[in-house]
Amino acid sequence: MKSFSLFLNDLLEQESGISPNKFNWYIDNYNNKVIDYYDVESPGIVKRNYMTGRPLSKKLTVYEYFCTLGIAHLFDATNPDCIKNMQYHSINALGFIGYQFGEALLYDLEIYIPSKKLRQNLLVDSYYMGGIDDKFWSAGVTEYYTYNEFLNKGIIATHVNLWEGEFKGLLGLNNFDDLKSPLIQEKIIIKAFYYNLKILKKLFNISKGIDLLTIFKENKYPESTFHELFEIYDEGILSGILAAMHLCGPYGFYDLYSKNKINFDEFSVSIVKYIHKFSNYDVYDIFI
Repeated sequence: MKSFSLFLNDLLEQESGISPNKFNWYIDNYNNKVIDYYDVESPGIVKRNYMTGRPLSKKLTVYEYFCTLGIAHLFDATNPDCIKNMQYHSINALGFIGYQFGEALLYDLEIYIPSKKLRQNLLVDSYYMGGIDDKFWSAGVTEYYTYNEFLNKGIIATHVNLWEGEFKGLLGLNNFDDLKSPLIQEKIIIKAFYYNLKILKKLFNISKGIDLLTIFKENKYPESTFHELFEIYDEGILSGILAAMHLCGPYGFYDLYSKNKINFDEFSVSIVKYIHKFSNYDVYDIFI
């Protein structure tokens, strides 16, 4: 199997939208419109169709793409090593950064406190939460009150990650600029893996992550998408599961296993694609 460090490198490449393998291509197409991506007001603030609320896209040059991600100033055409730093700083159209960390995840990890806004004389948490239909962002709407069933409370969802809350100082993370630190992001992604796996263990009612392999081998749904994936990758699927949970959460993966439901992220990337792409890496130590 491929190494765990390579797993992290490949995941960061996928999530950040910046590839070291494209360095020369970036130079050759720096001023050519070759990239289809989302239009933004500024890095992390996507532009939306006024009628439908859907994100708007357009053709970009490599330079414009870097500007959209807020990393153009970090690109050095004489130094391929600049790409790594750009990956950690990359802010996508919805305000996710680096490994695509968002407010909801950092809140779950208890290292971030969302901002609060007043609703009907009550202070309510306000942050970006996936799963809100684009139609609710039509007509220029940027906030939407909804119910978070996992937290069992209402929140004011924002149209992008605005990062208006407070960082608790854990893992050396005191402000948004600290979140661009490679060292801090590596600590967060490991913490996120363990957090997602902890929830998954509860869903499967097991004590060790490796016990999942036994359950998978006893899968009673041979026609399911997950069974087909397990037939292909066997124990190598564990790294695919880690990546899939990073994309759609542990409940998203459990939906695939228990309901044969294929979940997608906000940009229509499927959980199945991630399992295919990120299986066969050595993540055994994470699952023990």
